[in-house]
Amino acid sequence: MIQKIIITFFALIRGIIFGPADSVSRNPKRIIVAQMGRLGDMVCTTPVFRALKGRYPDCEVLVVGMPGNAGVLADHPDVNRYYPYSGNGLKLAKVLRTAKVDVAILCGPHGLMLAAILASGIPAVITPEVVGGYSPYETRVYKLLRRFTVTKPHNMLKYAPREYLRLLEPLGIYTDDTRKELAYSPQALKKVQRKAIEAGITFGSDICIGIIPTAGNKIKEWPAQRFGQLANMIAKQYSVKIVVLGSSSDHARVKEMLAAVDSDVQTWNTCGEMNLDELKALITHLDCIIAVDTGPIYIAEAFGVPTIDIVGPVDENVQPPRGKKHIIVKA
Repeated sequence: MIQKIIITFFALIRGIIFGPADSVSRNPKRIIVAQMGRLGDMVCTTPVFRALKGRYPDCEVLVVGMPGNAGVLADHPDVNRYYPYSGNGLKLAKVLRTAKVDVAILCGPHGLMLAAILASGIPAVITPEVVGGYSPYETRVYKLLRRFTVTKPHNMLKYAPREYLRLLEPLGIYTDDTRKELAYSPQALKKVQRKAIEAGITFGSDICIGIIPTAGNKIKEWPAQRFGQLANMIAKQYSVKIVVLGSSSDHARVKEMLAAVDSDVQTWNTCGEMNLDELKALITHLDCIIAVDTGPIYIAEAFGVPTIDIVGPVDENVQPPRGKKHIIVKA
């Protein structure tokens, strides 16, 4: 709490003494993008990285976000460096000051992150102002500090990747290209191919359907038993193999799903076996992903893998995959 008060105080003093951080460079050398959302939010931010590199090819694009999201941007062609943020605003402010960043872009309301950015003395800071919907992170502190930045409207009820791109308009970037993009390492691919062979799966010959029965936000989840019943139906009707995806914290729910899967259905349970780099490599070799609204389904979209997104109590227009390869099912 004391640290939060100190960093907020420094940010306010900086704003009062030096005025708004609105000196947008015409030729920025370093731009940092702050995305404090979950995995899916980070994937939905990748159009921003491409747009920045397209306009400023020699500019370094830095990203700051949750430590767990570092792997999803590993080997990304448009990201030069990732800074994991664990809540130490003073440390982050020092790092950003040393990095000599020209422009900071905050993708979503976050008071402590904005305080650290302002306290670091970055000349231009672009922030969102929620004009539609609601964000619990648009706190009084955030609204106070936002006065010292360049603001752009952000509609929480509209397609998130497009709303992120609006933050680039003060830099002279106007685009509707919301294609998501990711990459993975050759090492990850080799490991996934080896594990697939051990599981009795041959990519390219076998039809492999990925199922993700979990979500970071529990209100989005569909009953695990129903995923098991779904696996039975598609495996027998279409002669496919089932690949179950999940993190190390999803074992209980995956076990519940597999308990409903018939013994003659060939499954490969990868729960907890893959890091994010390997997960990306695995998803690219699947023929389809069936999941609720969860981070890996956006990884699939980024690699052009067809998806079936089972949407629960969320707005299907805000973020889920779009296009002819993607189907949204309202549960």
